[in-house]
Amino acid sequence: MNQSGRNSCTGKSGTVVIKIGSSSLANEETGQVKLQVLSALVDVICNLKTRGYNVVLVSSGAVGLGQLTMGMTERPSSTAGKQALAAIGQGKLMSVYDSLFGYFNVKVAQVLLSRPDLSDKYRFNRVKNTMSELFNLGVIPILNENDTLTVEQELVFGDNDSLSAMVSALVEADWLFLMTDVDGLYDTNPHTNPDAQRLKRVSSFSDLEVVTEGSSSKFGTGGMATKLNAARMSTACGCHCVITNASTPEDILTIMDGGDKGTLFEPKDNPVTVQKRFLTYGAMVKGKVFVDAGAERAIAKKCNLFPSGITSVEGDFETESVVSVIGPKGADLGQGIVNYSSEQIEMIKGHQSEDIHDILGFDNEDYVIDRDVLAVNPHCIH
Repeated sequence: MNQSGRNSCTGKSGTVVIKIGSSSLANEETGQVKLQVLSALVDVICNLKTRGYNVVLVSSGAVGLGQLTMGMTERPSSTAGKQALAAIGQGKLMSVYDSLFGYFNVKVAQVLLSRPDLSDKYRFNRVKNTMSELFNLGVIPILNENDTLTVEQELVFGDNDSLSAMVSALVEADWLFLMTDVDGLYDTNPHTNPDAQRLKRVSSFSDLEVVTEGSSSKFGTGGMATKLNAARMSTACGCHCVITNASTPEDILTIMDGGDKGTLFEPKDNPVTVQKRFLTYGAMVKGKVFVDAGAERAIAKKCNLFPSGITSVEGDFETESVVSVIGPKGADLGQGIVNYSSEQIEMIKGHQSEDIHDILGFDNEDYVIDRDVLAVNPHCIH
């Protein structure tokens, strides 16, 4: 198996993102950290670093370690209780990693993110620049969601599978490894069905038939369904994605060397650009622009969106906001950055571009959305 060879960011060999979840970090019965697993994982990461790879570790576990520290057998039901445990546990988590990586004389950095950090294009670029500089310094970034401060549902990633996929898009990763408690993706649940068969390779999601269930861990929030969503996202960005067993981190090296472990999701041949990665997977949509059949056909051919093809607007948004473009039959055609506010688009919709100045008193551009900042959904492309 050959690596994708995109040589992203500053790595000579490429960039690898590894996500490990709470249930893989701690024993569910005792709550104790699985030091043997973490030590093996750190050894693998340092091996990859020696090979010339940039490595990002996305690690859950702050709430679980806070729970252990406080001697609590059950996770609190209140948001404030969970956030307090995250604040307690995050320091413990970083202390464990700092100690383990320190044995190899490798420095680590804590990066806590919330959804707006990757949904606003300026903050997205700042995070990207910070990650690049950490790579330049030879430091391993250890990422987690900022559980202590993030409250509103629209501001959270929801699970670290989604976070790891967004991060893999951000750093233009060549590999994303999703570590879990099974050896890969199975056609049925291997915990309950001894005849379940591991899928070795997935090249298309359209004919994928598997049974997915939510997390069964008292520490975790994800499950196989969230990993499949992460695989869809990362492969669309040109990244190899692998679901593999966290108890044997050395399988990461085996897989990258062509071995038969885990489930490999093959990357798309024509990955989306960094700008369109942000639009498709990171950006928070502020409103909707509805278009007619003519504009829908033009968008499918990757053309600009002109005001003449717009029929209506939904939402209150400013210039340079990200909006969804909706076809005449309700299909979501894609996401783009608008050159005009919702109020201004309402005024110029249905008009020709040469009328914009007369209607508004100025004209930013002839078109409402530039094709270069319009991420068209694949099913719409002709």
